[in-house]
Amino acid sequence: MAAVAVILFSIFRVVALFWDFNEILYSTEMKGVHRAQWQMNNFRNVVNDIRIRDLVYERYGFTYENGQVGDDNRQCRIDRAMVSIDWQDIYPFARLVHLTREWSDHCPIKVVFDGRDGVEGGCSQKFRFEQIWVGKDGCEEAVRSAWRRDNEDLMTSIENCATSLFQWKKVSNGKILKELSKKRNRLKILNEGERTESSF
Repeated sequence: MAAVAVILFSIFRVVALFWDFNEILYSTEMKGVHRAQWQMNNFRNVVNDIRIRDLVYERYGFTYENGQVGDDNRQCRIDRAMVSIDWQDIYPFARLVHLTREWSDHCPIKVVFDGRDGVEGGCSQKFRFEQIWVGKDGCEEAVRSAWRRDNEDLMTSIENCATSLFQWKKVSNGKILKELSKKRNRLKILNEGERTESSF
């Protein structure tokens, strides 16, 4: 990694490395883990030699967690974005967001360039029919009620169906989405807190 970064820096000077570095810079970036001081020193030396720096991050401070509980729990910050000064001059508002882990032992990381998070909702989406809706209570009725009303043309009927299905989806999926939101919030608490047997 160091050799690649040195080559990139010597050629372009605008360098950004988004990586699982499998190493930490400081002892504060780990919990329940022992890391030899010389290993951290070596990593810091490489970072200094190639003149890159950590991109400021938001949310929970650790990006890896081993899924164990109690004294066996290990957490550390090994996934990071490191950038050159020239890169940061081009993207002065860029920052890193640590997203919530759901399946992996590493949390996803997302670079945001415009000073806004944009992770949670807020953007409109195009309508897409979901195969899973077929056979669900109310789906067929939503289509029947919207299709070819008052001898409408095909495109108008399709638009009406999309509107009708969107409204049906909001009602029918409301409970599921609320429950999913609760589970995700619970997962966030587990990811960002102490894991004990009583957590589950």
